Amino acid sequence: MKTLKAFRLLLLLFALPALYVAAQDEETILKAERVKKENLPPEILADFQKRFPNVSLNQIMKIPTGLYKRDWQVDEENKPSLQDEYYTLSMTGDKLDIEALYDRSGHLIRARERAIDAKLPESIGMYLADHYPGYKVVKDKVHQLISPKKIKAEWEVMVVKDNDFRRLFFDKDGKFVKERK
Repeated sequence: MKTLKAFRLLLLLFALPALYVAAQDEETILKAERVKKENLPPEILADFQKRFPNVSLNQIMKIPTGLYKRDWQVDEENKPSLQDEYYTLSMTGDKLDIEALYDRSGHLIRARERAIDAKLPESIGMYLADHYPGYKVVKDKVHQLISPKKIKAEWEVMVVKDNDFRRLFFDKDGKFVKERK
């Protein structure tokens, strides 16, 4: 019985360094690194300046594939390899925050945009006039998920009349979706 316990203890002592090395490798794979603008691939810089001309670039991070897959919900049909490089760009503008993900070739994979107090589409203004007469727009924001093939957006508009606050949601075309009080 004592020899069995001693054998298990020895086995555990030899296995711990191997587990530690494996954990270190996994941690290294998921580590992002900050990149200076001058070290950004020129293809990414050119697309960023063309696509988002009125924003300031605040931060650039080079991220590994594992982190990219976890934070950006990768389509498994187009599985990236572990050697791929991805860059997230954090930008701000006038009442605007954008986070964009690029591959090293300068292709925009996705961007998340949030604008506050943006100009409302005419269809939303007409809907408010028809369905919420006397209500005043207090605040609005739009969330957009931009991919190379489509833009998915949701408008959130807060309106008030006396002490009656309502949150209204609209799709990218300005069509009413739902209301929350």
